[in-house]
Amino acid sequence: MTDWRDPSQPRRPGPLLPPGIEVAGIATRLAAWAVDGIIFGAFLYAFVAVAETLGAITINPAVEAELKASPLALPSASPILTNLPQLAALVVIFVLINVAYATVCWTRFRGLPGQRMLSLQVGAADTGRNLSVKSALLRSIVAVGVPFGAGGAFTWGTLAMSAAVPWAQLQDPQPGGPAEAWVLPLLLLMLVAVGWPLVMLAWTANSPTKQGPHDRLAGSLVVGKAKSAWRFGPGYGAYPGVPPTGLLGSPEVGSGDPAGQAAGPASERPLPGPTEWPQVGPAPSVDAAGRPVAAVVTIGRRVAAYLFDCAVVFIVFLTIVEVAAAAFLNSPTVLDERTYILFFLAGGVLQIAYFTVGWVVWKGTPGQRLMHMRVTDAATGKGLSWMDALARWAIMQGPFALATIVPLAAQQFVGPAAAGWTVWLLYSTLKDPDHRAIHDRFVNSHVTLAV
Repeated sequence: MTDWRDPSQPRRPGPLLPPGIEVAGIATRLAAWAVDGIIFGAFLYAFVAVAETLGAITINPAVEAELKASPLALPSASPILTNLPQLAALVVIFVLINVAYATVCWTRFRGLPGQRMLSLQVGAADTGRNLSVKSALLRSIVAVGVPFGAGGAFTWGTLAMSAAVPWAQLQDPQPGGPAEAWVLPLLLLMLVAVGWPLVMLAWTANSPTKQGPHDRLAGSLVVGKAKSAWRFGPGYGAYPGVPPTGLLGSPEVGSGDPAGQAAGPASERPLPGPTEWPQVGPAPSVDAAGRPVAAVVTIGRRVAAYLFDCAVVFIVFLTIVEVAAAAFLNSPTVLDERTYILFFLAGGVLQIAYFTVGWVVWKGTPGQRLMHMRVTDAATGKGLSWMDALARWAIMQGPFALATIVPLAAQQFVGPAAAGWTVWLLYSTLKDPDHRAIHDRFVNSHVTLAV
C-alpha cells in the first residue's frame, strides 16, 4: 500500500504545514527580535524624551554645576530629580503602548516588522489564521508586557531609592542601612526583566515545535519560509499549487503511528483538512524559457527597508558623535554651528559608504537584504558599479544630506525643498509600472525580490 507521505523523507516532529512553510528556527527568530528591538528602543527613547519634557525626569542643576567644576569628582547629591507619581503613570502608559503595539501587529499583520522582514508569520497553531485579539493580547502580555513592566518598575524603583536614601548611603552602602531594604525588590525586578526573556528563549529552543510559554498560552505558532520544499507521494506535485498537508491534530510526522497504518489504506484515508497559512512571499514566475523572473517589490516593502537602513545609520552616527565629543571636546564646550556642520558632514560620508557598499557588494543594503530585496543593473542583473551606486545615492539622499550641512539660515529653505524632493520620488516610484523613479532610471537599476 502507498502511504500518502513520502516514506523516503525523514520523519520530522511537529505539525504538518503547507509546502514552502516550516516552523521558524531560533536563529531567524532571534534576528527578527534584534530588528524589532531597534523599534522598541525608539519607543524607549521617545518615552525618555516625553518624561523629560513633562518634568518627570530632570537633571539636578546643583550636581551639573559640580560636575562641570570637577568632572572626576563624585557628586554630593542625586544627579536626577524625579516626579515619582508622574513617572509611575508614564511607565504604565509606556508598557501599555508596547503591549498594544505588539497585539495589533500580531492580530492584523501576522508579525512585528522584524518578523515580517524575515518572512516569519505568527498565526493560530490549530488553523493557521490570524490570531484573535484575545490570543494576541495574551501573547503580548507574556512576551512584551512582563519584561517591559519589570524593567519599568526597576527603573522607577531605582529613582525612588535615590530620592528616599541619602546620596552618601548610595555611594557607600552600610549593612542595615536605609538602602538595604531596596536591594531585594530591585534585584527581583531585574531578574524578571532580564531572566524572563532568557527563560522564553530556552523554552522555545527546547520545544519540538519551537513554541515558548507565550506561544503555548496564546495557541500560536511561528512559521517561516522553508529551506527546501517537502516532497510528496504520487499525485502530489511541488510548491506552488499543492494542496496543504495538514494541521496540528492531523496525523503528524513523528507521531505514534509512523506509517499511518491505523487509518487504513491510503485510498480510503481522507486527506488532512485545509490550513489557512498563507504563502510566505509571492511564488516566483517564469519566462518563456522557464527561467525565474524576479517580482517587482512593493512600495511598502521598500519604505520599510529604507526606514530600517536610516535607523541603523542614525544609531551609528549618534554613537560616533558621542565618542568624538567625549574625546575631543571639554564638558563645558558649547557646540557652535561649524562643529555641527562638520559632524553632519561626517554623517553624510557614513551614509554614502553604507548605501553604496551595500548596493555594489551585496546587491542591497542590510535593510533591503533582510526584506529579501536586491538592487541590480536592469540590463545585466549584476550589482551596481561604484559610480552608479554613488549617483543613485546622490539623487535619492543628496538633497537631505545637503540640508544638514548648510548654515542654519539656509536650512529653512533647503529642508522643505529636500522633503518635497523625497515626496516626489516616492510618488513617482509608486506611479511607475515597474516602481522605478528617476534614481533608478538614471543609473538603469531595478529593485526586485530575491529569487
